[in-house]
Amino acid sequence: MLDDTHSFVVRIWHEGKDLAGNATTWRGFIEHVGQGERRYFVDLGEIGRYIHQHVAWASEGGSLTEAAAAESLPPSGEG
Repeated sequence: MLDDTHSFVVRIWHEGKDLAGNATTWRGFIEHVGQGERRYFVDLGEIGRYIHQHVAWASEGGSLTEAAAAESLPPSGEG
């Protein structure tokens, strides 16, 4: 039976500001709580893509580890 529940921790922060004081670069990570896998990113759109990818693979009975190896998401520890 497939697990229907996935929990993620997302942390984002900004680095640098323009002359108006606006954040210029957003960075962060998303962690799958059940697997302890963490992915770093500089594109906030990666949050939704990572979750979608994880849920899609889980519902097909696949492994996220296999999917992540083929995707452009940076490995844990990079960012």
